Amino acid sequence: MIRILAVVGALLAASNAEAQTRPVIRTQSDLPPTRFAAPLPPSRLMSDDQFLALLTPLRREAERLLRDYDIQDRTLVARLNMGLASIAVLEGRKGDAERLVAAYRADQSQPQGRQIGGLPLDLAAAMTGEVPAERCLAAVTRLRTVLAAADASLIRDDFISAAGNFQTAGIPYYASGLEGAIDPVVRQRGAMDVMQGLAIARDRVRGTMLPPCRDVLTRAARAWIDDPAHQPVDIWPGRQPPASAFSRARPVVVAVWDSGFDTAMFPGQMAVDPAEPFDGLDNDANGVVDDISGPTYDTALRPRASVIMPPTRFLRARLAAEMAYDKGESDLRFGLDTREARIFAEFARTASTADQTEQFVASLENRGRAHGTACASEIADGAPYVRLYNVAALPWGRGEDRLEIPYDEATVARWAAAIDRIGARMRGAQVRVVNMSWGLTVDEIAQQLLERGLETDEGRAKLRGVAMQKTIAEALERLIKGSPNILFVIGAGNSAQPDDIQGDAVTRLKAPNMLIVGATGVNGRPTSFTVFGDSVGLYAQGEAVKLRWPGDVPAYASGTSMAAPLVVRAAAQMLAIRPELSATDVREGLLATATLEQPKMRLLNPAAAVAWASRAKSG
Repeated sequence: MIRILAVVGALLAASNAEAQTRPVIRTQSDLPPTRFAAPLPPSRLMSDDQFLALLTPLRREAERLLRDYDIQDRTLVARLNMGLASIAVLEGRKGDAERLVAAYRADQSQPQGRQIGGLPLDLAAAMTGEVPAERCLAAVTRLRTVLAAADASLIRDDFISAAGNFQTAGIPYYASGLEGAIDPVVRQRGAMDVMQGLAIARDRVRGTMLPPCRDVLTRAARAWIDDPAHQPVDIWPGRQPPASAFSRARPVVVAVWDSGFDTAMFPGQMAVDPAEPFDGLDNDANGVVDDISGPTYDTALRPRASVIMPPTRFLRARLAAEMAYDKGESDLRFGLDTREARIFAEFARTASTADQTEQFVASLENRGRAHGTACASEIADGAPYVRLYNVAALPWGRGEDRLEIPYDEATVARWAAAIDRIGARMRGAQVRVVNMSWGLTVDEIAQQLLERGLETDEGRAKLRGVAMQKTIAEALERLIKGSPNILFVIGAGNSAQPDDIQGDAVTRLKAPNMLIVGATGVNGRPTSFTVFGDSVGLYAQGEAVKLRWPGDVPAYASGTSMAAPLVVRAAAQMLAIRPELSATDVREGLLATATLEQPKMRLLNPAAAVAWASRAKSG
């Protein structure tokens, strides 16, 4: 027995030593710079047989990364396995495809992903090797098997979104995403990396194998969704404070720091900044006359008069149609059988790649414009005591030439300077709560530098990203610590990663007057996409949240961007009945009244928080 234990110990020690000597990949920006020549743009390569010649080198590189590197980001491991599963399907290796789908699910951070993650690839794996007449039966059988083994109350929202793909899947639909997002990068760099190649393989599988079974899969999905046994239990209505609690509510100024919002949708609820009274003068000398409800900047961080990001010429020419398409896509992803959902599904199935690419690019811009309005509506709708303060200052988006504003040192320096000015304006306007549903990671900066040709070396791009994020973090730290009477509420992010893997410029900060918010579904369980970890102080509903888009368009949305405003709303409710509470008081009350659903997960309870505020002694 002693000898056996010694041998086992030696093997474990050798294994640990090997793991310690393998190079570490912490996040995607640490991947080695292996490149693959693309004979065609990715959007065209996806459906061309020339792509098949790239499958073997792509597979070998992905397998090498998994074997020879210590990849600490499990979401990256999962994506590599999903790409390998896609290649296995394309090469007809059914057993390998099913094994790799199982490996993908095993690396998911949340139970939804472990139960139904990668569902389209799972169905494609089931079809692999079957004669054409039997493929749809194999797919539906696999679908029913997976759903029967899953927790319906947990996976419902994720499955509804996945089922929407059954109606839109096709080569033109996926090619439009590649043309809008990856083609320009590959054109700029002259080649593609392994993750881009694996994404092409995934889209080729989905675009070719799902459409022939579209109708039978959609019927099976609809039957499961409509089954009363699969309806969710919505915990949130029972947590809302009664209207009677606000009979003597006083106004509370809440800043929405985002892309700007449609102020016309909130009559009587806009704050007035004493630094900019309505007098026809540029009182604060920022170049804008009468920006009375807060400072607004364009994507290059120059002061602008428009309270919401103006559409580019490209979007302006198709804005009405794009709003309808975006609503239809949103409705489809949330299981709503609306006219707009049917129109979008038909468009996705029948329109050309060129038309769908135009729609894809327009959607990116339009959804960015709508984001601030969505957040503002969650905070202020039905809360007449809220006074909205508009801080539009984010250095991303599109200028009139449709090009993204790059993350570079000059842009970051302008942003840091703007943050200092914004702090003074917010404090002067008596802002008490700030909603910040945005973030900026090192990987995002590094990727932008490479995509825009501002950097050619991955290592230098990462170092520049670290330095630029530090500049922004320092400016935000000055703002937050210099505004002790303001509570800053921040969305945690949607990468499904632990916060210590991919922290951003905001979530790495620590201060007694800030809260980082994760997302749950209607059932109060964490979503499959939320960032999680010790920095996430509170969770709120962030899936299928009802809100409004510009022009008073009713919609639903998901993301930690949608969870943070609900915490902001609860904080405003507390201050509306007890304005003398400090920011740290409000934070304490929100945390003290949250229910502990599982270790380290506090779930927002607005009714309890308001009751706490009504009896609390202010600090």
